[in-house]
This record gives sequence, C-alpha cells and structure tokens, in this order.
Amino acid sequence: MDIMTDKHTGAQVGVRVPDPRRETDVSVLRMMLVSDQALVGEAVGAALASRRLVVGQATWAPADGGSQAVEHKLAELQPGVALLICEIGDSVRLAEVAALVRGWAGPWVVLTGSDLASDHGALLEAGACLVCPNATGLEEVEMLLERVARGEQVLPAEERFGLIRQWQSFKDDEAGLPTRLEQLSARQREVLGLMRRGRSARTMAHHLGVSESTVRSHVRAVLWKLDLRSQLAAVAAVQALDDLRAAGPRRES
Repeated sequence: MDIMTDKHTGAQVGVRVPDPRRETDVSVLRMMLVSDQALVGEAVGAALASRRLVVGQATWAPADGGSQAVEHKLAELQPGVALLICEIGDSVRLAEVAALVRGWAGPWVVLTGSDLASDHGALLEAGACLVCPNATGLEEVEMLLERVARGEQVLPAEERFGLIRQWQSFKDDEAGLPTRLEQLSARQREVLGLMRRGRSARTMAHHLGVSESTVRSHVRAVLWKLDLRSQLAAVAAVQALDDLRAAGPRRES
C-alpha cells in the first residue's frame, strides 16, 4: 500500500499499487474470478478462459464463510489479478464487498451494477485498483486485467482521490456508521440483515443453525459495535443510511 497526498486537502490516502513482479507475461496471465452469482461467474470465466487467460473461479457467499474460502483459493492460485463481479444493494453489502477486497493484498478489478460515487470510493479505499460498470465489454475487461496485472495505474490519481474523498465525506457526515458496519464480522452482518427483515430470534436461530442464546449474543455484539441500543434503532439507522447513500452523486461513465 503506497501513501499519496491529496493535493486538494493535504490528506494522505493509501493507494494499493499492483506489484509488477506478480505477473509479467500476460500470455500466461493467471487470474481469479470471484462472483456472487455462480452462473454469471461461470459464463464470464469460460469467456475469459478462451482468451489466453488461466482462470480460477470462486463463488462468493459471505454468509456461508465464502470470504474465507475465496481468500484460501487466492492464496493457492497466487493470481496476477482478481476480478470481482458483484451487486451492491445496500450499505451492509457494501461493507461485505469492501471487507473481501481488503482481505487479499493483490490487485482487484471490481465490476458492479452500482454507479454511486461513494460506493466506488469505498472499494478503492479498501484497495481495489479499479471499479467498473458490470456492463463493461469482455474485450475491455481483458485489457484492463492485463494492464492491472502488469502494474499499470489504470485509474488516474486525481479521479481516484476524488472518489475516495466522496466516500470519506459520506462516512464523516453519517457519524462513522459506515465504518462501524465494516467492523462487523460476516456472521454479524448476516444477523443484521435478518434483523432488517424482521426475523425473530427463533427464526434466526433456525436459519443460522445455532441456538437462540447464540443469536442473542450476535445481536448484542451488533448493537455494541454500531453503538446503538436496540434492534429497532439499528434497523432504522441502517435504512436511513441506505436512503442517503442512494441519493448520493453518481459516477460519470
């Protein structure tokens, strides 16, 4: 992680710069494709594999320990670059995606349907090299993966800083709630999601395959980490955060 200084604010921002030593021969580029939708991942993986890339694949389901499984596969393959295809429907999901990106020190390219500038800034701050629309064409995706694997900085520093600034401003305006969401464990984020759907402790216990007392322990941990006093307050706070996030500026194509 390199430290660069924002010329507008003087703030220092960590920027993950790909290590060109990881992969220099793009004719045998090894990559990992991670997707939260198995069929999408399989289709894109097959298409990229036909274009001189060696593709490892993993389906990501954070609620089922998927992040650890993905990190294990990344450690095994040691790819030159990882491609993550995912949807970001709400603030909890954004925290999950950022945690996944942060969990592997190699270069990430992210394709997502979200065009929110703050979402892109969050993933760049987490360490992604590039965040692109999921409608990006296959040929362009291949070119971007090869450039990132070679260690090129494909996103201009000024644009990177601008997106990260928007995310940091959003976090500051919301009294740090986005940061506290990122501090939840995968299981705690899953419990929070069930709370938002109005599930009882008994229903959550059945869904998670644990006891009701374990569920209550998770709920207490969620409330403590979010600095809130009740499940109702937690649900309301995250919903308000989502509403404000959705109203934020979009990233220009």
